Amino acid sequence: EKQDILNLGTDTLKKKRTRFFDDKKAAMISVIRATCACALGFLFTSRPMLFDCYPLAFSYLASSTTYAPFALLGIIVASCGGEGINISVAVGGVITLLSRIISSFFLEKSETATYDKAERKTTLGKLFSESIYLRILSSAIGVFSSGVWRIIEGGFRFYDLFAAFFYLIASPVATLIFCGYFKLHEIREREGKSFIVSVSQERYYNISCLAIAAGGIYSLGSISLMGISLPLFCAVALTLTSCRRGALYGIVAGLLLGVCISPSYAPMLALCALAYVSISKLSSLGGAVAVCTVGLAFGLYAHGISSLSNDLPALLSSSSIFFVADKINVFDDIKRFFEKDTETSAELFEKAILSETRANVRDERLRAISDSFSSLSEIFYNLSSKLRRPTMLDLHSICEDSFDAVCRECPSRVSCFGEEYASTLDVMKTMALRLHSHGTVDEKKLPEGFKKRCGAYEDIISSVNHSCAVATKRAFLNEKTEIFALDYDAISQILNDAILENENEFKIDHKL
Repeated sequence: EKQDILNLGTDTLKKKRTRFFDDKKAAMISVIRATCACALGFLFTSRPMLFDCYPLAFSYLASSTTYAPFALLGIIVASCGGEGINISVAVGGVITLLSRIISSFFLEKSETATYDKAERKTTLGKLFSESIYLRILSSAIGVFSSGVWRIIEGGFRFYDLFAAFFYLIASPVATLIFCGYFKLHEIREREGKSFIVSVSQERYYNISCLAIAAGGIYSLGSISLMGISLPLFCAVALTLTSCRRGALYGIVAGLLLGVCISPSYAPMLALCALAYVSISKLSSLGGAVAVCTVGLAFGLYAHGISSLSNDLPALLSSSSIFFVADKINVFDDIKRFFEKDTETSAELFEKAILSETRANVRDERLRAISDSFSSLSEIFYNLSSKLRRPTMLDLHSICEDSFDAVCRECPSRVSCFGEEYASTLDVMKTMALRLHSHGTVDEKKLPEGFKKRCGAYEDIISSVNHSCAVATKRAFLNEKTEIFALDYDAISQILNDAILENENEFKIDHKL
């Protein structure tokens, strides 16, 4: 009893420790994601685009899910810092978030969401789960408010009017693109590991990730850290990360991210991606060296000797860090860290029931298909056995032809096919039945009256048996139905073997 109590206490302690570490991990993930959301909101508001607009900030705020308030915090901090306070951006951000909250509470939710209105009010993730169209609408409302505030504040200038028009065009389009990442992430979080990504969803997700990365590179501007160009450093790192998925992803990412730094960097990063993909299959270190070599060579060609101080430090540091991270599997560890790896007993029980039911249904369907093929095989075997020999009509024709051939010059022909024709027909019928049942005609089975009357009955029997053998051989050679029977029988056997092998493979060895 003491040992049982000790074991129970140990198990309880292990469960509490596991729960503590799981809660700590979830809290750490939430803090990291909230910090990233705030940093991206700040970054998208740090560098203006055409007409001093910040459409990427509104698009990111309108498309994000759980951590949208932290994105707004970053936007407000960026708009209030610097040389002057940009009140129009802060006001537009607040109105965008309020519009999302109102639409999430009172307007229809998306078809993909599985929460009702009562559940969606409990957490931030369920609150900001409206459809893509409502997010685009919230973005348009936010930039419209920001544009109107800016027009009034600036004294109704044409410059501010053009900025408002640019806001209304760029921000909804960017919101539509950014939603690809957040909607897929939202569905994956809700459905867990059972979620299967379709081809169209994966493409939408990749375009969205690339657009967010491009916006971040553009927003970095010309920031330099310890002599290293931060935009080029991040662009090279993101390009090499995209190369992990294939050459096409890396080249496209390099072109787009290079354009966001400067158009002259687009071919440089594309060539770096191509060099890395080509050589990294042989050596990871060779791939990193190739990136530096190709990037420096193109930099010297495009930017001159200044590339040694502007581009080389970023290329060296970024490729070196990427090589080390790839060598020690940092990317896989990060992916594993953010994945949801804890499941409740109810979820495990539900998966076990679904798995067992699916396996049983699959086996039942395979058995039904196997039985169908077995029945078809039996039918074709029976049909083949019938088609291998001549029919009764053919046998009657054989008997008639044999009589005609032998009796053509017989002096008793007039009698046999005249007064005794009925008796001759009975003999033909007897021979045909005998051929059908035994394959040959035996003279012992013929009527005695016919043998006394016909002096050439032995020739007739020989002719009938020969003609029947020839016809049977011809039917046997031309009949291919047995092939289908053999095929169906083989398919049935294969299916049965597969079912048996599957059952044996998933049997539990209790002794082991």
